[in-house]
Amino acid sequence: MLPLLAYDATVVIASQDGLYEKPLREVFDKRMKLGAEELLVKIKVKFNDKISFSLRETEGTETDYPVLHLFTLIDKEELFVGLSGYSSLPVYQLITDKELIKDIMAGKESAALDLCELFESDARACQRASIAYRKHLLKCAFEDMQSGIIKAMKGGTQDGHE
Repeated sequence: MLPLLAYDATVVIASQDGLYEKPLREVFDKRMKLGAEELLVKIKVKFNDKISFSLRETEGTETDYPVLHLFTLIDKEELFVGLSGYSSLPVYQLITDKELIKDIMAGKESAALDLCELFESDARACQRASIAYRKHLLKCAFEDMQSGIIKAMKGGTQDGHE
């Protein structure tokens, strides 16, 4: 769901009155917000030239529920950060702080910590991971994201992965 939110997807919903479209961000807030008589029938996505980065950390196997899943999409104007596994439900923020975005793109070390602060209150503990461990994973993930973004900018690609 996080990549669809990042790319400003539009959804087509069927109701008793027919079909209608809405931005996904209006019908998804930690979970789908559809009426009892509504059904999601289509998702429309327009891809863009922003740099994406995704990282998934699990406790066990690749198919295990993630302890942390990070998805980001960035350009010079905004940074979408989406997290699942880190808190009880998926969370995301659209960050428009140009100084923070500039620091990320410049490789400034404090940028990862600044991003962590934005999500500090969302961390949750469970049998798989403590809050401290999740926060550590998030910091490492943001550092990996920053390195991937810088590499993608130098290489002219849209994928911030190794």
